[in-house]
Amino acid sequence: MARITGFEESGFPDGHPMRPERVYLALKVLEASGVMRGLRVVEFDRDDGDDCVELLRLFHEESYIRFVKKMSDIGEGLLDYGDTPAFPQCYEAYSHVVKASAEMCRVLPQTQHAVNLYGGLHHAQPNRASGFCVFNDVAIAIRTLRGMGLTRIAYIDIDAHHGDGVMYPFYSDPNLLILDFHEDGRYLFPGTGSIEELGEGEGFGKKVNIVLPPHAGDADYLYTFSKIVPTLIRSFKPEVILLQAGVDAHSGDPLTHLKLSDSGYLQLVSSIHLLSHDVCGGRLIAFGGGGYRLSSVARCWAALVAELAGLEPAEPLSAIARRVFGEYRHTYEEVGVSTSQIEVLNQTLKNTEALISGLSRAGWELNAY
Repeated sequence: MARITGFEESGFPDGHPMRPERVYLALKVLEASGVMRGLRVVEFDRDDGDDCVELLRLFHEESYIRFVKKMSDIGEGLLDYGDTPAFPQCYEAYSHVVKASAEMCRVLPQTQHAVNLYGGLHHAQPNRASGFCVFNDVAIAIRTLRGMGLTRIAYIDIDAHHGDGVMYPFYSDPNLLILDFHEDGRYLFPGTGSIEELGEGEGFGKKVNIVLPPHAGDADYLYTFSKIVPTLIRSFKPEVILLQAGVDAHSGDPLTHLKLSDSGYLQLVSSIHLLSHDVCGGRLIAFGGGGYRLSSVARCWAALVAELAGLEPAEPLSAIARRVFGEYRHTYEEVGVSTSQIEVLNQTLKNTEALISGLSRAGWELNAY
């Protein structure tokens, strides 16, 4: 049986931006593919969430935890300035996500890979909600791993949105290497994560923003990945890699402007998987993150789990997804390179050159060619 773990349920209501159908449909694809039979699903006690307070305190302020609990009891209203609604038992639902991600850390000594598809709430700040994210399970996972004695951690974020809730609270941390792929903040929430931001103090050079222009696709992602990620990961020598595997960079996502394909997404995941075996004994924890087109999310998350489990689906996931959804159509095709795509790639090359220049000043040895 593949040593991979997961978390199946949440209390998010229908219509919530982090739609519970995303995970449900990914699991349906995994079941139909035969991969689900090879997975180990970790169960934990889902009570009223009160036992999560100590976990939440690892990152969040006490007054903010009380505020979320109060709004959860009220059952309506907003937890931020417009993106993040309160709903009945939202405190318990978000606490369960945190508890699941912490559990992924705790099982790491017995397994190599762990996945929480509901996790990856990388916008939540210590004192406030942001961008659909209430409690930052990634930050709490980092603190949990530190409590287990794992000091050097690499965090790779391929979600289309900049992970500001992880980047800035750890901005001066020299033992957390952050490699954050995201659409240029001039065009997408939260508007942060410029190439020039490399960390501060002892953390300078350990915070890397890999900025993609709108309409960037597979070639852009894979080029920048190859130039930056393997060298930095191998040089840093993390004890564990965390992957925020959001699918909202996929072509057709309604909230972003990127063009990553199923194949491109899987190539990124596969490369990170291989790196984990090269540098840290395969220790890799993945979080589902964003993604708001159900068909894309279900296919890509199923591919993520199958890749980490080392299990081959019984047939192509696209065919399985077609049956699960009742209909399926491709959202990305290789149809040649247009002038606009060339312009996008040229901007990617410029961004990468600027990033390599900055990283060189920070002490990294990278080849710009």
